[in-house]
Amino acid sequence: MIKIQIRKQKGLSQIEPGERIGVTRQVITNCERGIRESNIENLLKIAGALDVSLEILIADKPIKPEEQTSRALQKRIEQIKKLPPEKQKAFMTSVDALAP
Repeated sequence: MIKIQIRKQKGLSQIEPGERIGVTRQVITNCERGIRESNIENLLKIAGALDVSLEILIADKPIKPEEQTSRALQKRIEQIKKLPPEKQKAFMTSVDALAP
């Protein structure tokens, strides 16, 4: 069962995540209601479409907004690590200019 709360916090209908990963609204509905267990591949796709980790998507505990932010921030850090050193430096210069 996946958390409806995450999709709603992101302002998405059941159709939108389904369209992003190529499944029907009914698949998303069934996953949210626990009617049907989704395979790991679909769960990973749904987590990606919602920009959250799989752990957050299927966790039994309530999701705090800062946990979602942390996941998004971690994803950006991983993207930055893949940049060439000169682009990383330019990025850091930009961030430093924004810092108080």
